[in-house]
Amino acid sequence: MIKGMISDKSSPFNKDESFPKEYFLIPKNLPFALGLVLHHPQSSTIGLSKEQIDILMKMKKESKPAILKKAKEIRDMELSLLSMLETNEGSKDKVTKEMSELVDKIASAKAELTKAHLQCVIDVQNVLTKEQREKAISLVSNKKKDIYVQNKDIASKGMKYAKGLIDSLKPSLMESLKKDKSGLKGMEMCSSVAMKMTESYNQIFPKVPKVRKNRHKIPESGE
Repeated sequence: MIKGMISDKSSPFNKDESFPKEYFLIPKNLPFALGLVLHHPQSSTIGLSKEQIDILMKMKKESKPAILKKAKEIRDMELSLLSMLETNEGSKDKVTKEMSELVDKIASAKAELTKAHLQCVIDVQNVLTKEQREKAISLVSNKKKDIYVQNKDIASKGMKYAKGLIDSLKPSLMESLKKDKSGLKGMEMCSSVAMKMTESYNQIFPKVPKVRKNRHKIPESGE
């Protein structure tokens, strides 16, 4: 049933993977605080000072590599579990010891990642004032969609332009992944391209509301 469906470190059952978020033990009921306060479309309303932004960006720079590495390890283990089912071919009638041990290992790794996540949330809370924490919470409780481009023609052109840039990135990205198995260099490359894409889009479509990679002007060295 599954044989032949696993390829290129991805699962046919998870085509819309949200990496690394979905590899946390609690992926939806806890806030991803750094992303919220730094990159939410309305994060400027929180009123972060330059000093606070510098502290938060340092936290992100220090924690992101370890999070990506652990999430990748978890994904690889899950795919190994899937591979065990692929090679089963109806020859087993119950969960094997190897499968059971791998499930426990996955659960333990997800718990470890989530504990780091909790510590990150606490660290972010301690950087913000009470008023800023309340504003941050209001951003996620506000269900109104933040729509920047309502003109369908402009939106279509923007998507076409973005797709062209992404397609041009693929060869370099694949080459980078061959050299750096951790994927960190690839993430840096994508971040850089996203910044350039944002700047180019705003130059090409100057009459529409500005698109921003994030709401704060953060030096490239902090990415």
